[in-house]
Amino acid sequence: MSNRRISEFPEIGGTTIDESDLLTLVHVFEVDPLLRNKKITFSGFKDYLNQYYVLGSGGTFSGNVIIDGNLTVSGTSTFVSGITGESLATFSGVVVENNLNVTGTTSGTTFTGTLSNFTTQVGVSGVFTTQLSGTTITGNTGQYSNLNAVSGIFTTQISGATVTGNTVKATTITGVSGVFTDQISGATITGDTIEASTVTGVSGIFTTFLSGATVTGTNSEFTTGTFNTLIAGNHEITGDLTVSGNLSVEGSGTFSSGVQITGTLSGTTINATSGVFTTQLSGTTITGDTGQFSTLTGNTAGFTTVTGTTITGTTVNAVSGIYTTQLSGTTITGTTSNFTNVNAVNITGTSNIYGASISGVLGDFGILEATSGIFTTELSGATITGNTAGFTTVTGTTITGTTVNAVSGVFTTQVSGATITGNTGQFTNITGNAAGFTSVTGTTITGTTVNATSGVFTTQLSGATITGDLIEGTSGTFANFTFTDASVSGNLTVSGNAGISGSTNVNALNATGTISGITITGTTGLFTNITGSTLAVTTPSGATPAIICSGVVSGSTSG
Repeated sequence: MSNRRISEFPEIGGTTIDESDLLTLVHVFEVDPLLRNKKITFSGFKDYLNQYYVLGSGGTFSGNVIIDGNLTVSGTSTFVSGITGESLATFSGVVVENNLNVTGTTSGTTFTGTLSNFTTQVGVSGVFTTQLSGTTITGNTGQYSNLNAVSGIFTTQISGATVTGNTVKATTITGVSGVFTDQISGATITGDTIEASTVTGVSGIFTTFLSGATVTGTNSEFTTGTFNTLIAGNHEITGDLTVSGNLSVEGSGTFSSGVQITGTLSGTTINATSGVFTTQLSGTTITGDTGQFSTLTGNTAGFTTVTGTTITGTTVNAVSGIYTTQLSGTTITGTTSNFTNVNAVNITGTSNIYGASISGVLGDFGILEATSGIFTTELSGATITGNTAGFTTVTGTTITGTTVNAVSGVFTTQVSGATITGNTGQFTNITGNAAGFTSVTGTTITGTTVNATSGVFTTQLSGATITGDLIEGTSGTFANFTFTDASVSGNLTVSGNAGISGSTNVNALNATGTISGITITGTTGLFTNITGSTLAVTTPSGATPAIICSGVVSGSTSG
């Protein structure tokens, strides 16, 4: 259709265009005005665009490319002539197959390569597997397997398993060990261990250890010392003296403070303010105001007060005793004992056992009198009395009481009482003279008489006689059903005879037997046989017959 605007043309989707579809254009350089309107296919139009734009993949730039933003290359890039950048370039990883020449500064976390030549190299750390050389190499720390140099100046530290050389000039030399074949000299020489044939000096300070076959001198001042044999005319010790062997004092000895002996201390008389004997203290008679023993053994000991972690013996006779941790024995007797806690296999008392709290796995009491008690497993007895008992579960053959208040209870045989009350009771069988329930539920409820305001029986209601003011049911089967008034909203099926003393209104009555009565009325009736003294038929209006008979009609027609 001609003379249509472009806006009136139907639209076509970009993905549905074919290569042979046409575009129209105006060729402005056409001389002939009639030939200026031209057409071009989409295939030809793509050839035109390829002269100026790169394809989605596989394109090639023939000239220069300037990127104002960021360039992200997810794959591998190959640069034939090189890369020139005017600002900073950041690479996550650069692999150079030939040479990398950098005129400025190159920085990175890790540089690896076979050979690198730097005018100045500054780094936190470096690992050189073969060789590191230079006129001057400086650094805070250098770790070398072997370092060969004519001379070196180490401002802070030089360390190694073995350091050798003709001359070492150092302010301080610190090492695990050192071997000096000729001489070692200095204003001050310090170390953990010095092994020398002869040490000659005006004075010496040994902070840890001084040893030798024989150490002589006019005066020796030691903070501590370990000696195999110490011979002194007069020996005064202001600090501690530790003797690992035997200490023999030919004269008298005075100790101003504590003496600790790991071996044996013997003598005719030892006078001391206090003493700690870790293994044994023995003697015919040992006296003192206070003695603290881990274990004390003997035939007889007369103590005013005995304290200790553990006190054992055949018999302990004491007026009173305080045991902070434990008192144990086969039999412990006494007039009165006050315990915070008593742990025993058996506790037997001939009179009374008192306590704020008495606990145990099993208690066998003739009489147990308590304000309250908690029995975690069982409480049993011929008679258990009390004002209040809070039990989680009570089990027994017979449980009696004036009143039992419980949230719930399971009685496997019988629950009986003059009056049993509760919100809910679940019984297999309930027997009794009278029961006053608000609601009774169960599979089967039997009894001589059930007096209830109302009841819902989901399965069956049975009995010799069922009476009530109102019975409402979906369905029911009765052997004999006697009622004063009955209203049936559905169907009523009587398999036997139905005797009705009054009047009955039935919408539809189907009877397979005999329907009899003094008067039977109805709008329409279908009968196989009708017998009786009088048949009264009301003549309907119109031409409808009053009665239709298909068989034999006998009897008098009078009346």
